[in-house]
Amino acid sequence: MTVAGPRGDDLAAGLAERDFTGVVLAVGPDGLLAAATRGVADLAMGRLITVRSRFGIASAAKLFTAVTIGYLVPPGGEPGGVWRSNLYAIPARGRPDGGAFAPAADLVRFLDAFREGRLLGAAWRDEMVRPRVRDEREEVDYGLAWWRQGEGRGRWGGHPGGDPGYVAQVRWYPEAGVRLIVLANRSNRAGSAAALAEALLVG
Repeated sequence: MTVAGPRGDDLAAGLAERDFTGVVLAVGPDGLLAAATRGVADLAMGRLITVRSRFGIASAAKLFTAVTIGYLVPPGGEPGGVWRSNLYAIPARGRPDGGAFAPAADLVRFLDAFREGRLLGAAWRDEMVRPRVRDEREEVDYGLAWWRQGEGRGRWGGHPGGDPGYVAQVRWYPEAGVRLIVLANRSNRAGSAAALAEALLVG
């Protein structure tokens, strides 16, 4: 297990209680808030998970797709065409949606470049996160690949992702200035780890 940052010990203790395996990295306005890793990256080689371990990010890769090509545009760019998902890009080998793998620190760098307007500029950044559809059941607003959920300091934008063997939460809390990455290699673990980190670090 790797633990770092002023709240790393609290985060690590909570992750152990939840039997979490993966990486949680949280960065605030003044730098690292907490980092904790737990579990095995490669059982055959006996390699433990570190903060540099690469994880499949599944549907969270849609954030990159939306930024790089403007969104999942219909083939041929026809107005009124059918918007397609990258769901069918999953190879039979069980890789995540789109085949993207990333360590947590690279996802923080992506969020920083996006939020600072270095990728698209401020106007397009704001357009991508602007809510377009509300899902009352899930209590989430959808922008262009960006989800928005929560209120006040706990309001975040980003995207979750999950496929068998990979679960990811990529979140940016604008009011708190926190970027939170949760990468897990066991199903149904990232959501509870993200909730724990939010309670400890975003408040």
